[in-house]
Amino acid sequence: MAPLSERYGRVPVMRSGWMLFIILNIGCGFATNQSQLFFLRLLAGIAAGGPICLSQIILAEMWGRRARGTPCCLNSLVVVVGPSIGNVLGGWTIESFPWRWIFWATSLISIVQQILVILFLPETNKAKLHTTSPTVQMSDIKLSNITIVDDDQSQIIHPNSNSKPKSIDGKSTRPSTPVKENSTLDQHRFSQPNFLTKFIPPPLWIFFHDPLVFILSVQMGMIYALFYMVQTRIISFYHHDLNESTEMSSLHVLSMSLGAICASKLNTRGLSAICDRLRIVSERSRDRPEYKFRCMIPGILLLPIGAFCFGLITNIKSSWLLPDVGLFCLGAGVIFGFRKAGSYIIDTFGDQAASALAAMHLIRRIESFVIPLVINLTIKGRFKYELIILGSTLFSLLIVCPMPFLLFTYGPRIRRLPLSGD
Repeated sequence: MAPLSERYGRVPVMRSGWMLFIILNIGCGFATNQSQLFFLRLLAGIAAGGPICLSQIILAEMWGRRARGTPCCLNSLVVVVGPSIGNVLGGWTIESFPWRWIFWATSLISIVQQILVILFLPETNKAKLHTTSPTVQMSDIKLSNITIVDDDQSQIIHPNSNSKPKSIDGKSTRPSTPVKENSTLDQHRFSQPNFLTKFIPPPLWIFFHDPLVFILSVQMGMIYALFYMVQTRIISFYHHDLNESTEMSSLHVLSMSLGAICASKLNTRGLSAICDRLRIVSERSRDRPEYKFRCMIPGILLLPIGAFCFGLITNIKSSWLLPDVGLFCLGAGVIFGFRKAGSYIIDTFGDQAASALAAMHLIRRIESFVIPLVINLTIKGRFKYELIILGSTLFSLLIVCPMPFLLFTYGPRIRRLPLSGD
């Protein structure tokens, strides 16, 4: 759906994908056998992939490069807070209502969100706006007024007006020169051969031909795998090993949400300010979007620390408090690992960022259904699940943690490499 949004606009793809998800999700509640439920869930996941992928790029297009830190950080919280709240609501719902209400309740929430999208979500694709006639632009006047004139802030420009641009808060700003198309940040682009366009989607082409996207995709996949493995063990540990009820066991998942919220706040107020200061000091600040990875290096170390603490403590079956500390660190590490990677892709690929983001999350999407299968085989084989978590933690410590430092050091060289499609 990401390539479709680059051609036809963000809003039509967002609305159609979300509406299709609502219909299929309601159908899951009426499934009569496991095959129907599996098929409808598969289609619902495909339909929901578009809105999930486009949310970050829409926020980035509505705000300037420096002003979009807070909204993008809040959007990245969905990765941790969403599954955590889902576990809590699911645990309490199953005890009181039939399982079908899980799908119907989420469908009701999705209908409300779809109404808000139809009423308030503007079109943000610049290419789509430039090809729209003036009469159509006036119908979407709220969006066409918001234009990123420079890299630092969004400014309001009234169509057919010769007045100087004004910022959103009403204060006048200095005249700025638009970024040229051949700037350094816009040079890292892929060109897919025309005869392959009909057979290979652009995200797949980027994934296999762009080393930056491939490296970040591996990093995102390993972070998500470790997060998923720990999350699936939480309720069973507190329910079976510590003899807590299902409702109380699901509440411990909120420890990861609390860690993610604290990390998001620190990322926005603390580490982002440090990155901005480093960009101002550097004479080559425009040539180095890799400065974002400096913020990721200290924070991503919390990921293996949290997973190691949880796996070790659950193996010795201590009190409930110590595993929650590990879950707190794990949630914070996931946010530090996810947040800056998406911003780096958006700054590097420009108007092709939607396809690049879809390619970056490719491994993560595959793991969302592979990991549960592996977990079921592990449980049936009676393997020690905590040892698998500890082994994955060691593997992530050796692979994931050095990646931000390596990308910060060698990222500019990788971006200058000629891509296979050029």
